[in-house]
Amino acid sequence: MLSETERLKAFRQMRSSIRNSEQYLIAGIDIAKEKHHAFFGTAAGKTMCKRLIFSNDISGFELLVAQVLPSHESFLQDERSTFEPFRN
Repeated sequence: MLSETERLKAFRQMRSSIRNSEQYLIAGIDIAKEKHHAFFGTAAGKTMCKRLIFSNDISGFELLVAQVLPSHESFLQDERSTFEPFRN
């Protein structure tokens, strides 16, 4: 497990590598109980997909995959995930 200092250093390195880059797809998904809201854009500020709303079931997930992944396959070469903690 990384120390807090090592985690901060790794985060800063990742952030500087993607800032203003066209080669990364930034996905923001607001997870909810019944419906999720998604946004996709580049680190350079170009919006790729906004206001995508999909249900919290298999058909909603299939909608997400069908609408987003085929047109953004080039972004899948180097995948990184970051999750923001939330409160109830």
